[in-house]
Amino acid sequence: TIKEMIRYDYQVSLSAFILTLVCCITWSIFVFLSIAGVFDLMSKAYEAHATVICDAVCKFLIATVMGRLHIHNMSNESFVKFVLGHETKTSDSIKQFLRYVCHEVRVPLNSLSIGVDTIMSSEPNLTEFGHEVVATMQESVSYMNDTLNDVLSLQKIEE
Repeated sequence: TIKEMIRYDYQVSLSAFILTLVCCITWSIFVFLSIAGVFDLMSKAYEAHATVICDAVCKFLIATVMGRLHIHNMSNESFVKFVLGHETKTSDSIKQFLRYVCHEVRVPLNSLSIGVDTIMSSEPNLTEFGHEVVATMQESVSYMNDTLNDVLSLQKIEE
């Protein structure tokens, strides 16, 4: 409808104006920082930090405005495909990360378990305190193993 077209044109014009304003303000700040550095009005370290902060803020604002313009230009169908594509990539990354972490935890956990079992079986002369320590280690390894299995089970359920 005509109202939607006018509203869309207004949003695009407003975004373009904000983008232009942000660029002008940022460039003005960069010029000020450069002049201040040339005339030694501030230390080089302060100038460098201020320039980096200004640059980061500028890039954030420009990315925000450009992102909004891009989303406004997308149809509803292409926007949904875009979001679903990112969800799929994120989901795959999470699955890969969990597999990697579980593998990296499982190997040392199995080594601990074997070590604790070896201590229990090869040291019949352990003191009462030694038996308590080894028993606590066995409980901890068992608890960590159960937690790791739970994480893997949740991952399999999500798949």
